[in-house]
Amino acid sequence: MKRSAKFLRERAEIMQRLEAMSAAAEDRPGGRLSVEQQQEWDRLKARIPTLDAQIREADELDDIERAQPARPIAGARVHERRDDDARRVFTSAGAFLTAVVEASTKPDGPDERLRSLAVSDKGGVAFQVPTAFHPGIRAAVGSDEHSLSQLGYGGALAPSVQLPQFLTVQPEPDPTIGRVTPVPMLANQVKIPARTDKDHSTSVSGGITMSRVSELEDPGSVRMQTEKIILTASTLAGYAFVSWELLQDSRPAFEAVIGQAFRDAYGFTKLREKVRGIGGDEYQGVIGADCTVSVTRTTAGTVKGRDLANMSARCWGYENSIWIANHDVKPKLIEAHIGVPSEATPTNILAIYQSSLQPGMPDMLLGQPIYYREVASTLGASGDIVLGNWSQYLEGVLMPLEGKESLHVRFLNRESTIMFWERSCGAPWWRSALTPNQSSDTLSPFVVLS
Repeated sequence: MKRSAKFLRERAEIMQRLEAMSAAAEDRPGGRLSVEQQQEWDRLKARIPTLDAQIREADELDDIERAQPARPIAGARVHERRDDDARRVFTSAGAFLTAVVEASTKPDGPDERLRSLAVSDKGGVAFQVPTAFHPGIRAAVGSDEHSLSQLGYGGALAPSVQLPQFLTVQPEPDPTIGRVTPVPMLANQVKIPARTDKDHSTSVSGGITMSRVSELEDPGSVRMQTEKIILTASTLAGYAFVSWELLQDSRPAFEAVIGQAFRDAYGFTKLREKVRGIGGDEYQGVIGADCTVSVTRTTAGTVKGRDLANMSARCWGYENSIWIANHDVKPKLIEAHIGVPSEATPTNILAIYQSSLQPGMPDMLLGQPIYYREVASTLGASGDIVLGNWSQYLEGVLMPLEGKESLHVRFLNRESTIMFWERSCGAPWWRSALTPNQSSDTLSPFVVLS
């Protein structure tokens, strides 16, 4: 029995308990645990790292024990089973495999019966498996043994075990969380007054200007231009049917699994809409927003260092920005550089990509973090890399994500309906790109490569 078995069982029990507590919390107001439940949650969660360490230590001891060569009993006569056969051959596949495993640990060298099977002695000895012991031949059709591979001859008796953990591919986290500007919503539609100040060629404050005048000279009146930003909430929803029998037999486990699945889909959908939503009932994504600046790439189908420099030059508030790119863009970014001609050398190479030196931290591109997400366009398409100052993106939530269960939709089928939904909205608040005071190249908090 593995030394780590008891630790694995305890860890599985803790995970089941945490999942059950998480599922039960969804039925409480605000989806929060009680004080007592929170204390138990913290205690159980703190136990997991200790168990993980104990599991690793136990497995290491098992590995060390398996690697130790067999120790003969003092005074006992060692009997070589190979002496039982005058032909000095292996009598079974098990004997052959045992000899191969022990070949590297026996002090007197490998079993002499292996020498005729050795095919290489450079950096170690490899062995050819005798044809007589090939599993495919021994398990040929018409064999007379009981085996796991034959359901009707013993295979049906083999037990199976279902482990408590549930394997999933977690969606990529949303790098814009904590960077967008939250908007409190007390009604389905919210109007926000704003100053119209996206043309700095004459005024940086919506029409207000200052000028120097001589004594008694009239500087001339000015007035400020304003506008209203309107956010209208829409519903993001999803539902699934489940039989009463399944809920009766495994409600806590099923509800925890289906709930997490909907939450994963919810997070992915919101990130996708922030990047490439079409507006209307969806969020307005930055790729197609009216204010987004599109930079023409120097070479079709790829990303060059000059493209990235041009994008950074067009980004308003670049010091607060992040990059989001598709995974297939990464090799091009690592190779990207900027060549600067000079008299001393034909080209001075300026590296612009820096790999992260700390696990869990993003790589850096031109001094700003870069995140690889599957919602970005594929390499060569518009939006394969997006540069954004997400503080200029507004997100309002009228009703947070909520889940409900109904017995009535498919009552005659004895099925319940589980639904999750949220009412929210999001969009950049800029109506257009900004015309700077001394340049014809417009600026925007969001820049894409066309």
